[in-house]
Amino acid sequence: MRKLSYFNLLFVALFGGLLTLESYIAFTNFRQYQQQLSQKTVDSVAQEIAILIDNLGRKVQLFTKDKNEILTNLYAQPNSVNYYQQLQTEVNRWFPEAYNFAITNLQGNPILPHTQHLKNCFAGGQNLTIKIPYQVKLHTIKPVHFDIIGFIQKLGIFYISVHKDNLLRLLQNAQIPGHQLILFDSNYYLDTQHVKPLSNQSVQNNAAIAKIQGTDWQVADWPQQTLYQQKLQELSTHAILLFIVFSIIGWLLWNIILKAEQAGGRAFQVLTSIEQERRRIAMDMHDQILSELTHIGRNLASFAQQTSPPLQTRLYQTEAELTELSHNIRNIIDNLHPQALEMLGLESALRSYLEKCCIGEQTPNYHLDIGTELNLSQSQALGVYRIILETVNNSLKHADCDNFRIDIYQQEQYLFVSVEDDGKGLNLRQARRSNSCGLANISTRSRMLNAKIQWGKPHHFTHGTRFELQMFLGDVK
Repeated sequence: MRKLSYFNLLFVALFGGLLTLESYIAFTNFRQYQQQLSQKTVDSVAQEIAILIDNLGRKVQLFTKDKNEILTNLYAQPNSVNYYQQLQTEVNRWFPEAYNFAITNLQGNPILPHTQHLKNCFAGGQNLTIKIPYQVKLHTIKPVHFDIIGFIQKLGIFYISVHKDNLLRLLQNAQIPGHQLILFDSNYYLDTQHVKPLSNQSVQNNAAIAKIQGTDWQVADWPQQTLYQQKLQELSTHAILLFIVFSIIGWLLWNIILKAEQAGGRAFQVLTSIEQERRRIAMDMHDQILSELTHIGRNLASFAQQTSPPLQTRLYQTEAELTELSHNIRNIIDNLHPQALEMLGLESALRSYLEKCCIGEQTPNYHLDIGTELNLSQSQALGVYRIILETVNNSLKHADCDNFRIDIYQQEQYLFVSVEDDGKGLNLRQARRSNSCGLANISTRSRMLNAKIQWGKPHHFTHGTRFELQMFLGDVK
């Protein structure tokens, strides 16, 4: 009894460790995926902004050449209303996205009267390189904007001012929920809402960064800490739910075995009680837990349709995880008690199992031949079903076979079962010395059914292993 208690504690500790390892691997994969998303985002945004700036720059370059006469005249006569109106008309036609324009001398001093108060904005014009066709600068003078800069035949500098909203739209469209996306230069950074001075804390160390071609701007993106905290909480909740479910199942099964041992019952009665309890647990899980999960999933889907996109995406992700959890619980239910066996019989249950486990090119081929007149009780059918499954699992896991077959038939009051494969063969003596749980389960269940079993060489293959079971059915009711 004490050994059984120690075994249960060991099992709980091992299962908890496996859940912790699974959660750690899932979190590591999630972190790597978010980092990949960040890199793809900055690469895409940097390319889009570069295209925007390049298009505007080429237009400024063409504009200064095409409208050189107006620009030169206005540069020579900055107070001329006629020349100013002509230039304004052309600017509105060429640059509908611009909200202002300006002309300065090569030292960055404004020429036009309406821009004299913006002298600081053009400071540093003497540092511009005339050989470059166009250049770009980000300014925080309200309204926050950036300037596309061209040159007027070495006389002066022509500025087209574009509102920051043109950049904000690109950032907002690329924003990933739970991520921080910014555009920055050596002095300032621009996120999806604000422009602020750049500091050492503005860009995280783990940020993905991409340079925007043709400018001194860069784009950075990184996952926020709250995103990782939410994922950790989600993984922890999932692991706790699984741990509780399996702990309850293990506790119930352990109590059944414990009560049977205390009562001195026979092993067959113990197994019968276990199967009955497994059936009850499977039904309870199907009718209660699975039903509640389905109901929660529907409520999440309904609520997600009424929420904003960031929360909606999160709700749909949670719904998908609930669906996956429901699928896992269905598999647990089927392992606890195969409903196909009870409802459709031994042949349908075996075919259903083989279709699930033998899908894909890497799985062996199988052949199932069952006699038409099998007279088995429900407990006998269940015992034979579990023995066959254990034998097939041994072939799939250890035999390295390409083919296997199952033959079941009845002669008078005897049932004959054979499972054989063309694998590498079974060293029965070595398997028994290694205390194989699979062979032990087969031997125990065959004794409970008063069946004879043996292993030998296959009849249908040149090599491999053959398992045979012979069982007296008696008067089945």
